Amino acid sequence: MCDKNCRFYFETEECKAYQDIEELIGQSTPEQAWALYFVSAGAVRENIAAAVMAHIARGNKELKETLIWTPPEAQWGSHADV
Repeated sequence: MCDKNCRFYFETEECKAYQDIEELIGQSTPEQAWALYFVSAGAVRENIAAAVMAHIARGNKELKETLIWTPPEAQWGSHADV
């Protein structure tokens, strides 16, 4: 994940990767942003989470409304009864 000072040091690969992800999240729907999060791992997943939180902090209400995630089985009922 990008540290707080990276805004001044754009040449590092880590900061460039974070900036690319943050830009991608800004252009994505909330569903796309969360899909990216759930299919990613490691540093990429951390960067996506940080970018989502940055957009929420800047007032992205759509992302904020989808922040509370409910597992699919809670939405559609347990398949154990089937």
